[in-house]
Amino acid sequence: MKQELISKRIKEILANNGWTLTELAYKMDADLASASRWVNGKQNMTIKTIERMEYTLGEEIISVL
Repeated sequence: MKQELISKRIKEILANNGWTLTELAYKMDADLASASRWVNGKQNMTIKTIERMEYTLGEEIISVL
């Protein structure tokens, strides 16, 4: 369930920024297959990866209350 929310949030940020999955992968210096698995919730991300993605996107993916 939480993975679905994370995936939805990432897709929302990408859409708002007008970015493609390819652009995200390039800007994160990651391969397209890995980026696709992260964004589609098929692979768990480490906290480091989430932090790097947040930095790259310029927005929080997960907010801590």
